[in-house]
Amino acid sequence: MEPAEMPSCKPARNPFRGFIAPNAVIEQPITMRRLSAYFFRQFTDLGRGFWHTIIMLFRNPGKVIRDYIGGSTVRYAHPLRYLLLWITVSFLIFFG
Repeated sequence: MEPAEMPSCKPARNPFRGFIAPNAVIEQPITMRRLSAYFFRQFTDLGRGFWHTIIMLFRNPGKVIRDYIGGSTVRYAHPLRYLLLWITVSFLIFFG
């Protein structure tokens, strides 16, 4: 590849050599505690479009599906998080 065509690491603006940019900083090692905390945050993060997703799914579910499949995912909650939340709510209502 020509040097002008080489992909670069956007945050560091360095060309790639192999799989990682030469000046990339790996902040902290991956541990089971960090991994479990990450997954807990991912499944309990309700701030990312959760209420907007609920309202839009009741008003116009077809638009939500078309938008999400079309790539407009920032406005809506992740489908798996949404499903797990409603399963939990249903479980608490019926068995709590």
